[in-house]
Amino acid sequence: MKKFLFICDFDGTISKVDFYKKMMYAYMPEKANTSFIDFKAGKLQDVVFLNDIFNHINLDESALNEAILDLPLDDHFKELVDEVRRLEGDFIVLSAGCEYYIKKLFKHHQMNDIAIYSNAGFYRDSGLHITPNLASPFYSERYGIDKEKVVLHFKNNYNLLFYAGDSGPDFLASLHADIRFGKDELIDLYKKHTTSHIPFTCFAEIIPLINTFL
Repeated sequence: MKKFLFICDFDGTISKVDFYKKMMYAYMPEKANTSFIDFKAGKLQDVVFLNDIFNHINLDESALNEAILDLPLDDHFKELVDEVRRLEGDFIVLSAGCEYYIKKLFKHHQMNDIAIYSNAGFYRDSGLHITPNLASPFYSERYGIDKEKVVLHFKNNYNLLFYAGDSGPDFLASLHADIRFGKDELIDLYKKHTTSHIPFTCFAEIIPLINTFL
């Protein structure tokens, strides 16, 4: 058994804003009153909604890359990863977004040695296209990747699991973790279901706590 694993969502957790929101409000704000409302009401599956945004950003690849690299990350993200590794733990990113922009950001910040579990994607026809792996054991029709299945895959390999997230797709997955850190919408879900958790607003609040659970 390995010592511990820290599982972390990307959009809205590592990044200060969801990438799809950044692109939607910048390039197609009208969708905030159409498909975004349907998505929040559960009428659109997550992958369908994200592709509705990303497919239609109408940017050349260079401009898209600039927009990706402009996405702000939590100021203490690197410190969090370094602390996990200092304490002999492993760190993975688990995202129902797209590895296309996550990988570019991590490479830009010289953190491209972090394992990423997310949906594949590619640039074509002035847009980003999310392409879930239908043959993956972690495939989800709604999200592209089933975060709960990924967590369960790792659960028996570690003595302790930490999970940090911010929204609905993180809820069921995080229930299999020993320690849950939540922010924003995820806090509301934890309260609704009386689920134990530690609220946070940035990673600086988490870093000093990790060692206390080991």
